[in-house]
Amino acid sequence: MAPAMTFVLFVLTFSIVSAFTSDSINNRDLLYCEQADKISQNECPINTQQYQYRIFVVLNQTINEALILAKTKFQEYKNIELTLDFNQHVFVAKGVEINKDNSLKISGSGYNVHDIAIEEQFSLNGGSLTLHKISLRGISQSATFKTAFITINPDSKLLIDECKIIYSLTLPENALIEATQLKQIIEERYLVQLFNTSFENSECNGKRGFIYLEIWSEVSVQIKRCSFQGYRGAAGSGRNGALTIVDHLGGIINAQIIIQECIFVDNEGELAGSISVLGNTLRIVHVINCSFINNRMKDIQLKMNNQEGDISEEIKGMIIDDKKTQIENLIVQQSYKRINSDVNLFVSDSGSDSNVCLDTNPCLTIKSILERTPPLFGYSTDIAIINLKSDTKQQSNIIIGSSDVIQTVIQSNGFVQGQSSYSQYTISYSQFTNTLFQINLLSKLSIQGIKIEQDSAQITQQVAYNLFQLNNGSLTVIDTIIQNFHFKNQSGVINLVQNPSTNNNIIAISSSTFQDIVQEGTACVGGSIIHGEIRQGSSLIINTETLFKNCSSQTGSGGAIKLVILYDYTSEINKVTFDSCQSSQGGAIWFDFIGPSNFQIKNDSQFIKCKTNNNGNGGGIWTQHKDNGKLNLIDTSFSECECTQEGNGGAIAFTQINQYGGIGMDNVSFSLCKTLLGSSQKYGWGGAIFIDIKHSDTFQVYFFNLSSLVFSNCISAGKGNNIHIRSPNIANTAQDIIANNFITVYGISDLFTSGLYPDDYLGINTVDGATGTNEANKYTPLFGGSVSDQPSYSYQFYVNGKTGQNVPTCRQDDDPCLTMKYILTYNPIYVLDSYYIKGTTNLTIVVMKNTEKENDEEISTQTPIGNRFIVKSDGYIQGTFGQTKLRIITKSYYQTLFQIQAGSLLEFIGIQFDNLQSSPLVQEPLINIIQLTSEINQPILSLIECEFKQDPPSSSAS
Repeated sequence: MAPAMTFVLFVLTFSIVSAFTSDSINNRDLLYCEQADKISQNECPINTQQYQYRIFVVLNQTINEALILAKTKFQEYKNIELTLDFNQHVFVAKGVEINKDNSLKISGSGYNVHDIAIEEQFSLNGGSLTLHKISLRGISQSATFKTAFITINPDSKLLIDECKIIYSLTLPENALIEATQLKQIIEERYLVQLFNTSFENSECNGKRGFIYLEIWSEVSVQIKRCSFQGYRGAAGSGRNGALTIVDHLGGIINAQIIIQECIFVDNEGELAGSISVLGNTLRIVHVINCSFINNRMKDIQLKMNNQEGDISEEIKGMIIDDKKTQIENLIVQQSYKRINSDVNLFVSDSGSDSNVCLDTNPCLTIKSILERTPPLFGYSTDIAIINLKSDTKQQSNIIIGSSDVIQTVIQSNGFVQGQSSYSQYTISYSQFTNTLFQINLLSKLSIQGIKIEQDSAQITQQVAYNLFQLNNGSLTVIDTIIQNFHFKNQSGVINLVQNPSTNNNIIAISSSTFQDIVQEGTACVGGSIIHGEIRQGSSLIINTETLFKNCSSQTGSGGAIKLVILYDYTSEINKVTFDSCQSSQGGAIWFDFIGPSNFQIKNDSQFIKCKTNNNGNGGGIWTQHKDNGKLNLIDTSFSECECTQEGNGGAIAFTQINQYGGIGMDNVSFSLCKTLLGSSQKYGWGGAIFIDIKHSDTFQVYFFNLSSLVFSNCISAGKGNNIHIRSPNIANTAQDIIANNFITVYGISDLFTSGLYPDDYLGINTVDGATGTNEANKYTPLFGGSVSDQPSYSYQFYVNGKTGQNVPTCRQDDDPCLTMKYILTYNPIYVLDSYYIKGTTNLTIVVMKNTEKENDEEISTQTPIGNRFIVKSDGYIQGTFGQTKLRIITKSYYQTLFQIQAGSLLEFIGIQFDNLQSSPLVQEPLINIIQLTSEINQPILSLIECEFKQDPPSSSAS
């Protein structure tokens, strides 16, 4: 037996007991009982009379990890504290006592997880008992439970918090908690404290109710935020209620019994259903802000000196209508001076708004809980935790703080942050006539562990209201999914009301997902997830791997977030991902900083495949700054973000209005970001970053510092693959950057001196680029070299096979040539500037109309104008669905249309080739590539989004 006892102590010491102190501990004195049911059968030697006044703990390894409290003759452990692990429960054997100077504390993780089973009685004989987050139940084998669950004798102390006490058998003489001589010698303010605990019973019909207290000295008792439901007083019991207090003090009134913010529901007594107060003065009892619902007989019955008093059936919570003369002896008051605490309430689609909103009697709507009179929780002090017990479609127009400040948590029942063991319930938005939540008057709402989505049966209907409307309120979103919404124009998920006089809107979002949310219409406000203003006192904090995926605004700015920031030194986006977000300006985020601020995006935040539509700027972020407004990007990445001409900044478009507002970057990477060819062939600057400087002053280091940047395969259809800057004096801007090291690129130490990166870092003067341009001579490399050093910039010619003319002046869209073949004959000396280099610079041919004029065209080093051509349909936007491909129609079935020789490039974008035919007589290919035996200077043919259509065979063709 001894080895087994050694093992038991090891488990208790390390797994269960948080604090375990004793005058002496001897392992050999600890007994072990293998099965809990043997205790009641006296098969273990721990129930005999000789073990009186001793308590010890035994671990049962075979039945649900039960901890057994019993008596033993060996050691007296003075202070025991048990913290229950998963699946551990407590069994209290007969006759366990907590004696003077001893204490016992048992803590669980919820009354629906851990419980204490009492075989007969738990006696407090001068000791202290604390129970937290567990349920208490009796398991007597007899027909009746002959004694109270807990008996409180003089000088004992009892604290119960967040527990459930339930019993369904008969207690003919006793209460669940009983003190027939509640008095004290030691100085303790409260001998009995009960918080946030429910007493539930469907069968109990004893004389003394759930709690029975006889007051014999100047003690204090506090019963706060407890619920009493289902008590049935025994017939003939006379003086009874769910809560019975007997005053033996006579004229002494220094004792205090506080019954505060409690709920009494469906109780029935012979003279009173809820509270019986009996005795000499009754003035020690304070009933504060309680609710009485569906109780039989009187709610409160008083009896003093054999003269009965009464409180009317018209009780309305805080207001008690006292109609009889003896009532002044009961102190009834209302008070808001309370300590913050949690009040748990429940909602289910199977509930009813006439219920009391408890676990077993949930309400139907959240709105009804918040608007209940009398209130179910203390405004401005308590936190109402509203637990969803099912998916629900009944929620709408929920006002948080209509007339007073309130704090509310809405969560899935059983929610534990960071865990997945609970069921995540869904609020389906199906009532399209109101916003879902309004948060006012500095009130606070926390959404935890739920889903919110548009009702799938109405998914095609546009939502015209914001889900959350903040007007001087606070919103916290934790472990929540919001998805599948189609908003109309001015609506979105969260709106920060623009109110200059009271604008303390606070948003905190963590570990949440916003996905498949679109804002549609011709006048979208932008920011499908968050839009509005941030002023002094407001903040936005998004962190802990929150995801924004497929969030878009059809015609507005900021696919996910759009904010005007007037004052803000607390906001940040920390470890957040924006994936495939889209809008007209700022694919994921649109910021306008117009006042002092320091907004941070940091810690592995990511922008992936975000882009602008409608030729807007900033595929990932569009941001504008002045007057000490600053955006900091730290340890952030942009991947495959893009915009289309006339848009600038594949990843970021940044405008600096004055030198006292700007942007800082540290360790920010850009991969495969780009600006795409658009209809105008203008702009498209900055494959990764576009910076627009609106002032002529020198940079302030605090407001312009881009350090440790990383670029990988970024491309600009306009100019500046990595960075493009437009400023009033680009030469001075470049000099300022070089002199102060304002731009540094990771792994490149000679960025300013080598002249190797002229096409990656470019600039233009505002006067030359105010309305966009594609003229290469207007651009200046920021850090040495020449624009013409690289072949990536195009000179553009227009061809119209219907109305064009092959004349020496044809070139522009208003004076196009008739054929591309004519352009090939140009002498570049006369039609192109000195920056053009034959054989290295690309030439773009824009096809304006379908044409059948092209034939027998050779691209080679002997072609007069050059040998690098890009041929594209007018207005064609690469990668965009539904674009029109213009047609090149073959005039002859039997002749090569284009021939490409060594060292030449011919690229077609968005072209359709028609009138092709298969025939034995066709000997030549449509496009003939003359390959070399050497791998050097091979001809290049590129076909991007082109089509080839073949005519059906016919006798005429043969």
